[in-house]
Amino acid sequence: MTVEAPKHSVAEPQAANSARGSLFGEMLDWMVAPFFLISPLIVVLIFLISGALANDVFDTNLASRMRAFAEQARWETTKNGLHLVAAPGILQDDIDGDTPLYRIDSAKGELIVGEPALPTLPADALQKIGTVTFRTIHFRESSARIATLRYAPKPSQHQADAQTIIVTVVESTDKRAALTREMMKGILIPQLLLVPLMVFLMWVGLKRGAAPLARLSAKLVAREATDRRPLTVTDAPEEVAPLINAFNDLLARAAHEGAAQKRFIANAAHQLRTPLAGIKMQAELALRNSGTSQKTEALTKIADGTVRTSRLINQLLALARAEAATHALQPAETLDFADIARAATQAAYPRASAKQIELGFDAVGPVMVYGHADLLRELVNNLVENAIAYTPAHGHISVRVLSHPVPTLLVEDDGVGIAEAERELVFERFYRVIGGQAPGSGLGLAIVKEIVIQHQASVALTTPASGIGSVFRVIFARPSGLD
Repeated sequence: MTVEAPKHSVAEPQAANSARGSLFGEMLDWMVAPFFLISPLIVVLIFLISGALANDVFDTNLASRMRAFAEQARWETTKNGLHLVAAPGILQDDIDGDTPLYRIDSAKGELIVGEPALPTLPADALQKIGTVTFRTIHFRESSARIATLRYAPKPSQHQADAQTIIVTVVESTDKRAALTREMMKGILIPQLLLVPLMVFLMWVGLKRGAAPLARLSAKLVAREATDRRPLTVTDAPEEVAPLINAFNDLLARAAHEGAAQKRFIANAAHQLRTPLAGIKMQAELALRNSGTSQKTEALTKIADGTVRTSRLINQLLALARAEAATHALQPAETLDFADIARAATQAAYPRASAKQIELGFDAVGPVMVYGHADLLRELVNNLVENAIAYTPAHGHISVRVLSHPVPTLLVEDDGVGIAEAERELVFERFYRVIGGQAPGSGLGLAIVKEIVIQHQASVALTTPASGIGSVFRVIFARPSGLD
């Protein structure tokens, strides 16, 4: 029978993604928003540049007319004295025919001819002869452009200072403002008309750029739940490749975990089948036999099988806890490993005494490590149980916890020892030492390995200096701040 997943299982994540917002929309916003934020600055810059260009055009034209006007001025001698003859028509603008207001002063600042109300510049503010000085002023309730020129008409027999004149001309800025507005219209209106096209092209570009993500999503939706083949990155953009690589890494880890779980279930089923079959057989014998002694023997074996099965189940549960990436029930913390090892060793004293094995413990002061208390307790317990299982009667087992140079656990025995060829294999699940007679499931050292991995520690198996037995050495990293 095939179990079908609920139809809303895919729709719900999609709804949640929509609630969190669209990556496409956010990218479009970040592309369009800066344009509208900078637009006022662009308008101001265009206005300033247009105004400066308009001023340059009109200033150049006005300066040219002023020089022509000054060149046509003549000093004449009359019965009333020296008289300046000027032709104001030369100042007339060729564009609109307007003649700006003007005045001519002597080098001493005395009005010779023209509009007396026009403002003048002090002599020290004027530039050299022939150069026009421009300013923008407020004249007769409007903005105006004032130009001043120091000039010397053609030489005559009169004094040099009488020949120098100062020409001042005032022209309205209305024409300049009109030209500035026209220039802004010519620049801004086409740009504003192009804004919708620009936004559309951005939208199309983002759509094309996001197409690989859509294709990747379609591939994932079309996949079977059991398909854990890696995704290809050959046709993916450079920015999407890290995402695909990370996803492939996740698939690889999921496949590894899935395979490990399958092996674990198969091995567990195999290991549980044997003691359960023995228990069943002994129960059937007890039922068939009427003798009290035979029933007692069968029931004793059933009890022993139950104990072994219970221990196997407990070890399977311990291995499952050790395999977890995080220990949710108890967060990691800084612990005194010496206290944990001491308590675990004391708990093993009865089993060691039953085999007439001398079990010793040694630790100097607290030895701090970072980890989970229950997993560390399971670590010590499995190493000590393994030593007890493979150490004969009247043997010796030593448990030591060292703090320098790094936190280290040493479990040493003078038992049968483990051949060098098998020292890596003993940490595999359900592996039993060849020729070993000690009872067990082969999970103890596998649990040790998993706990060591979870604590980013290391475990090694060596031979003692005496050459008899085994030494298990577990090395931890020192918690930060305790170096």
